[in-house]
Amino acid sequence: MKMTNIVLAILAAAGLIRLEVEQRITMFLEPPDWLPAAGQGAIAIQARSDDDRMRGLLGPLDHGPTSIATRAERAFLAALEGGCQVPIGALAIGAGSDRVLHGFISNVKGTQAVRGQIAVDPADPALSGVRLANELRHRGATEILDGLRRAEHLPSPQPE
Repeated sequence: MKMTNIVLAILAAAGLIRLEVEQRITMFLEPPDWLPAAGQGAIAIQARSDDDRMRGLLGPLDHGPTSIATRAERAFLAALEGGCQVPIGALAIGAGSDRVLHGFISNVKGTQAVRGQIAVDPADPALSGVRLANELRHRGATEILDGLRRAEHLPSPQPE
């Protein structure tokens, strides 16, 4: 009996397209079924709060919708005490009053997972992230986090 090994790789489509090998792409993993890490793809620029000149120069670079989305996503991650080794995904989809934050947490093996979503309040997107995290905690995320804390070995974070 002949054994065949199957190798599966999940790669960023953008990189394959840039390399002009998009014919290798067999499937796109689309949100909200597949959620990226919080703030994925957003670019952040910081300036000291007391540096008015620099803040004035950087102000036009602030993209309001992206700022709202990333504040909600990062608050969700922080409320779940997430980091590089915790399988948490978050993505705000939509615009204005139709923006929805989707969130996900799983154990390392993927055998336990909790998902949820909440409308994002554009006036306080961070509160929306915290509320979604609390909802997921009530539905099993706390147990997943406790299991991750007790784990003897977690996979090391991969370079970005």
